[in-house]
Amino acid sequence: MNSLSQHIADDDDRTRIASRSDIDVFVPKLDDSRYVSDLAGDYWPYRSVTLEQACELPKAVERTRRRTQTLRLVDNRPPGSNFPLDLFETANNAHVDEVLPASYTGTARDAIADAVRLYSNYDFQTEPTLIIPVVPPFEMTGACIKHLLYETDRPSGLKSINNPTDFAIRGLSSRTQSYEQFKEILMTIESVLEGGVNVNIHAPHVSVDLIRIVRNHSGLINSVTLPHDAAGLATTESTSYLSAKGAENLTADSCPLVQLAGELSLLTSDLIDDDRVAAALAESSIPDLAPETPKPDATGVERQSTFS
Repeated sequence: MNSLSQHIADDDDRTRIASRSDIDVFVPKLDDSRYVSDLAGDYWPYRSVTLEQACELPKAVERTRRRTQTLRLVDNRPPGSNFPLDLFETANNAHVDEVLPASYTGTARDAIADAVRLYSNYDFQTEPTLIIPVVPPFEMTGACIKHLLYETDRPSGLKSINNPTDFAIRGLSSRTQSYEQFKEILMTIESVLEGGVNVNIHAPHVSVDLIRIVRNHSGLINSVTLPHDAAGLATTESTSYLSAKGAENLTADSCPLVQLAGELSLLTSDLIDDDRVAAALAESSIPDLAPETPKPDATGVERQSTFS
């Protein structure tokens, strides 16, 4: 826990923060509580589940769906075993809100075409939103998507989805996610797809650069799905800074991913003014978020913060 923890101590706080953030932060973990009201720190309005979880743990997925505002089904199968019809059948049975197929570099064009065609013709009980994957190389994949979804002739069947609006950046490497690289990827996708789309980022490295890109380009990113292996929050020896309510409700059993989602949402919300972001970052326990201590330059003058 840290000094931001008191702001995400219970259901009401987390719901309010999630609604005020510029992005929807998805927690990639089942919420398997059997109770509707849970102040132990596990409630979060946006969650994602894998196809494997949906197939093997249908009751847990159902409980998660009942306790979330938006549930996203993500295809995590390896190349060669990710036929989209299986994904859509599971999505239909689980009544999820959104579905994200898999796509891999080198096979993106065919995978996207198959997914869109099958989605268009599938008879869903309640149709989930199709999120189209965009994988490296992003400019090439974007051009394929533009050709397939906007320029393909009607006989192909792809035109039944007119002007798709939801896309997810997948396949990011943690070594290539600096602020400028994030910005270049987002600008490339927006340019190729001609703007007016909802861009979702799947499993990025959670860092100060991610928060900067969200805050500096408000409205460009629709959601972020946390990576499964995101590091948990660091704990502190003292909780004296917590309110009585926070000390009672935020326990050691609280889900680290939910706390991470709460902090990321808080740091990208209008609840923190721009001139207070640097101070909030210093108090955050999100990995790699603490700003560097200013170092004297060659003239002995401290450099100004580059956070913007």
